[in-house]
Amino acid sequence: MKKYTLHEKGKLITTLLDLSTFIRPGKPESIVINFGKELMRRFGLTYFEAEVPIINFKVRIPEVAECNQPVEYVGSTIRLRFEGDIRDIHIKALRPLFEELDDILAHTIFHDVLTKMLEFSQDIIFVVDENGRVVEMNKKARETFGSVEKLPEALDKDICDCGGKTYSIAAYDLGNLKVVVGRDITEIKRLEESAREGEERFRRLAEAVPVAVFAYQKDGLIFVNKAAEYLTGYSRDELIREAFWNIFPEEEVEKVKRAMKSRLRGEVVEPYKLKIRRKDGSERIVRVHGTTISWNRERTGIATLLDITDLEEERRKLEELSKMLSLINRILRHDVLNAITSAVGYLELYKETRDESLLEKVAISLERCANVVRTMKSFEEMVSEGKLRIVNVGKIAEDVAKSFVIPVNIEGDCEVVADEGLRAVIENIVQNAIQHGKTDRVDIRISRVHDYCEIRIADYGKGIPDEIKSRIFEEGFTYGESAGTGMGLYIAERIVERYGGKIWVEDNEPQGTTFVIRLKSP
Repeated sequence: MKKYTLHEKGKLITTLLDLSTFIRPGKPESIVINFGKELMRRFGLTYFEAEVPIINFKVRIPEVAECNQPVEYVGSTIRLRFEGDIRDIHIKALRPLFEELDDILAHTIFHDVLTKMLEFSQDIIFVVDENGRVVEMNKKARETFGSVEKLPEALDKDICDCGGKTYSIAAYDLGNLKVVVGRDITEIKRLEESAREGEERFRRLAEAVPVAVFAYQKDGLIFVNKAAEYLTGYSRDELIREAFWNIFPEEEVEKVKRAMKSRLRGEVVEPYKLKIRRKDGSERIVRVHGTTISWNRERTGIATLLDITDLEEERRKLEELSKMLSLINRILRHDVLNAITSAVGYLELYKETRDESLLEKVAISLERCANVVRTMKSFEEMVSEGKLRIVNVGKIAEDVAKSFVIPVNIEGDCEVVADEGLRAVIENIVQNAIQHGKTDRVDIRISRVHDYCEIRIADYGKGIPDEIKSRIFEEGFTYGESAGTGMGLYIAERIVERYGGKIWVEDNEPQGTTFVIRLKSP
């Protein structure tokens, strides 16, 4: 095997830096095509193929060509195949760039889907900055208010009347940004007005509206509509007889009782939000509006329950996306920028002095960049991945072991409820053992403990000092000369907690560290 000289490594690093400039946010198809063309030019490839199944996109360069022994890369979003006179060291060096490409595509597609979801929502949606200036507004907002630069004053209230419709307004704080959402409750208001005009007209309209309606007096419920049956899963007879209080979780019951009593006393009750539990056990989030009327000469409370579960899910995704982007932005501004600046500085010095030891420092700086990108990718996957599933721990551990040159011994196996994020957890712990602990081997023991799967990852390095063990999972905590971003173990703990599991650290005997992960088994 030909030895790769430091001078050749320097050229490779420069090439990788140049190639990385083609990986930036934009239209997914353009990102892939431009990257592929530049990859072929830089490394003399004869064939390049990329597929992004989630958007049904595939490209071959050239379009008509045969690929006999391709190199393949499969990420969470993109699949790559290419062929040419390319060395193993090139393939290994390119992997972090492929992961960065995969990461950028996943983020871009996820962001586009979320943007389209909001754009075609029937709710009015504004995104504003700290000064109330409009950063983004969806189609419904533009149709209602036109193109405006500041948040309309009408949206500062809980209820807004505009364009012949009535909207319930909610605001969600996302740090430097705020999302203001207006949901159409015109039918609810018409229902309240009809209730005041007459019982029969109220019944007819209540059955026609797609909102759950409950009418009650001091002795209990006297009327529920069809939409209430659909929302709760109970029949109207069940609700009126006994099931009404079953729809409220225990922690919500007192809130509902207070509101109902206050309304019957003639007091104003502002709209409020609560959870309800359907007959099948599933939960929904509703916003409660109400009024009072005279029904058979007795004061009667009217409560309408508007299902806002989808709106709350949109808000949750926005909050998670905002936190993720804020975190990625901090890392990019600080760690990646510093590392690239150092690498460029070392390259400039190398051009002047031809001191090949500087190329080793360039390699260290770029490896740090790659680690940051991999860490960010894991964090984004934690947010954008959906449901958990059953995964085989032994298989994941074996796959992780293949990416390290030191022996990683695996013993035992079991299944857990998790996802591909578990791979990032194990990989991060093994990488830390090598990079920071200076271990020469790692043992992974997997065993079933009652209803749990216990994963013990032991190294034989220099260990973790007692005085910092309680802080190693803190965001941004670093220690020692080889300190990284302080994000790896923080993200590992967040992923494990997402699975409903636990992670902690112990001393290994006679030396080193053991990380213990305990997850639910199916």
